[in-house]
Amino acid sequence: MQPLIALGLRYANDGQTVSIVTQPSFRSMVTERGLGFAALASTPSDAFDSVGQDALVLGRNPLRNLIASMRYMQLARPLFVGMLESAWQHARRTQHLILTLPSLAWGLSIAEALDCPCTAVLLQPLG
Repeated sequence: MQPLIALGLRYANDGQTVSIVTQPSFRSMVTERGLGFAALASTPSDAFDSVGQDALVLGRNPLRNLIASMRYMQLARPLFVGMLESAWQHARRTQHLILTLPSLAWGLSIAEALDCPCTAVLLQPLG
């Protein structure tokens, strides 16, 4: 999150209005630096609270991992829809999108639909 805040501060120093749209847990980190904040309605990672860490891994008990993964997918689907809907609503009020992984996958579609310029910021090494 810190590289995105630094980029947001750079845009703000140029006189642009900046609002970072992300998970609610980052609110204070963003607002303490004077940037705007908007929360996504939900994220698929919220489903891990209900299913635990056995989902989406292959551990010593593959059957338990499979059952947890299936439960995760059931819980994550409506959360993903909520996340995309809130991202769309926030993006409609902006002039430029900055996208990171994993939002790059669906953020490009939102930017294209809105005819809005976007920048991809990759925080992880890809190789």
